[in-house]
Amino acid sequence: MARNVNAEGLKIIKQWEGFKEVAYKDGGGVWTIGYGHTSAAGAPTVKPGMKITQAEAERILRNDIDSV
Repeated sequence: MARNVNAEGLKIIKQWEGFKEVAYKDGGGVWTIGYGHTSAAGAPTVKPGMKITQAEAERILRNDIDSV
């Protein structure tokens, strides 16, 4: 289960995804922010011009992992 992602797993995900402070369209044209978060994963809804901090991005990532 994704909920069993330990600190090392979280670190790998963060390195792979990279942190983006400002929303951008990914290669598929999907609005994305933080460590690869999209609206399809749940809240928050990613919108053009949206900005988040690294702390917010990590909280969102943990929520995304827990929802899998």
